[in-house]
Amino acid sequence: MGGKKIYSETKDLLLKHSDSLDASDKMLAWKELFYYSQNISESDNFYRRENFLIIQEMLNRNLFPEEENRMSTHAFIYFVKAGLRQNKIRWTENFINKYKEQLTKINKTNTHLYCEALILFHKNNYIQSTNLLSKITPKDFYFHIFKKILQCKIYFESGDYDSVFLILKSLNALIKYDAAIPAETILRIKNFIKILNQLTRAKINNDKLNIDMLKSTFNKLHEIEEKDWISSVLTL
Repeated sequence: MGGKKIYSETKDLLLKHSDSLDASDKMLAWKELFYYSQNISESDNFYRRENFLIIQEMLNRNLFPEEENRMSTHAFIYFVKAGLRQNKIRWTENFINKYKEQLTKINKTNTHLYCEALILFHKNNYIQSTNLLSKITPKDFYFHIFKKILQCKIYFESGDYDSVFLILKSLNALIKYDAAIPAETILRIKNFIKILNQLTRAKINNDKLNIDMLKSTFNKLHEIEEKDWISSVLTL
């Protein structure tokens, strides 16, 4: 409770005095508030909502993480996912249309395609989402990972479990042999692979007991990719 009180007071002060700060201090203050809410947002709905509100404030003030004086790829993708987590589809579509030309040139096309595919997936339009994913030409491990994980989600939701296993196998090979992938990312993906692999087998076998055991395992995991989605499909 105390943490939320301090957070809210800090946010109120920043909203009130933000314009009196110089540009670098203003950016630093909003980024600190953004990262604080982001770090807790996976396990706390209050901070998840707050994280989205902070994103809106930052965009309104033309403040966002940059690469080469343009919006960074990871910030753009994160903002899209934050909008979809709040089920703000129209806001997310408007964000993409407004800021796609401000994207850093590195992976600009891939980023746009991936984010459009995310929206189509959110709308349960799996065929068109898959079509957009097929146009992505990864130049680094991040987009290989982004593409494969969304493919897993599409195939799982479509009931194409054989394809889920195939993509999980290729994803596991990727994180095993690409030395550039950070250890924290590898851990999150390994947990994703483990849970989704077991869940898919349980779905095939209509094994409710195993799914209940998976729920218990999942609840103990702090580092896992696509935590919200996994939680939503851990049912039979």
